[in-house]
Amino acid sequence: MLYSLATALGDILAPPRCLGCLRESQWLCPSCAARLHLFPLACIVCAKHHPRGLTCPGCHEATVLQGVVSVGSYRTSLLQRGIHWLKFKGVRAVAPILAQLLLPQLLKIAPLPQLRREAVLVPIPLARKRERERGFNQSQDIALHLSHLTDIPIIPVLARQRATWTQSHLPPDLRSRNMNQAFIATVALPSTCKVCLLIDDVTTTGATLNAAAAVFKLRPSQAVWGCTIARG
Repeated sequence: MLYSLATALGDILAPPRCLGCLRESQWLCPSCAARLHLFPLACIVCAKHHPRGLTCPGCHEATVLQGVVSVGSYRTSLLQRGIHWLKFKGVRAVAPILAQLLLPQLLKIAPLPQLRREAVLVPIPLARKRERERGFNQSQDIALHLSHLTDIPIIPVLARQRATWTQSHLPPDLRSRNMNQAFIATVALPSTCKVCLLIDDVTTTGATLNAAAAVFKLRPSQAVWGCTIARG
């Protein structure tokens, strides 16, 4: 109730503005939505094209991720603006739009009925200081709205055990080292979980997603996927 009132008041003071064309009225107009090209999914390690975003068999030595799906390139102004408004301007009203854009890529992992039975959504956690400064975790917001769209449960099983440098400020060869042992699993994945969907806003090398995935003690029947709004 209070959240709805706050959102309505925010819309009056700062009306929705399309992430693509910046026209007032809605966060994503039909014209801009139609022009958005979904990311050509590829192996996160070698970038070889794969229609489902699977990691190549020969690349599994470099990552525990089964695959990564993303909406589009971070060079896409619409996605870049949406992520920036959410993370740095606190426009949390765009999170449902970003979640809805991610849904078609999510369904390339498995059909929705299967994901409802077997999957959990796990948002990538922020460092405590950064979350206090921001007031929220953008990945948690995206995961929350994805859960509303899909009925896939959210299980916050990850925590940051140390602060890290901002990944975008580092060259690619230092990003894995920066994220090494950054996360811990606070509880085990449920025994019914066969697909763990890690939710984040952006990935470039996959270092953050891989560091998060590496903390799980996976059974042979379990797989971890990265799911992001943009690929850098």
